[in-house]
Amino acid sequence: MILIVDDDIDTRNLLLKIVALAGTQGHAVSGGYAALAWLEHQRPDLVILDVDMPDLSGLDVLSRIRSHALLLDLPVLIHTASSCDAIKHRAKALGASARLVKGSCSVHELIALIKSYVIWPAPAAA
Repeated sequence: MILIVDDDIDTRNLLLKIVALAGTQGHAVSGGYAALAWLEHQRPDLVILDVDMPDLSGLDVLSRIRSHALLLDLPVLIHTASSCDAIKHRAKALGASARLVKGSCSVHELIALIKSYVIWPAPAAA
């Protein structure tokens, strides 16, 4: 399961389709507070997190994720429209697993990145 956090509905829908193409399920929420509420009850394999959101920035969400003992090792991909070095450095300092600039990688590259973080179930014994 992948948690997608983005205030833009078109981006959420696109990422949900890409996650499905990667062979896994996604759950999308529209803001930082909704993400934190969802994370209180679920543990995804990966979070794809927008930075610029009106209610709570993605970097603030990442900081709160990293302060939660059960989520310290949760992979978080920062997905932002900004190529600003300050955001890149802060995301890295907060423990982001990777940072993607929106539109900078192909669907195939994003699928490969998702697959590198998702925990695949072991094949059933015959």
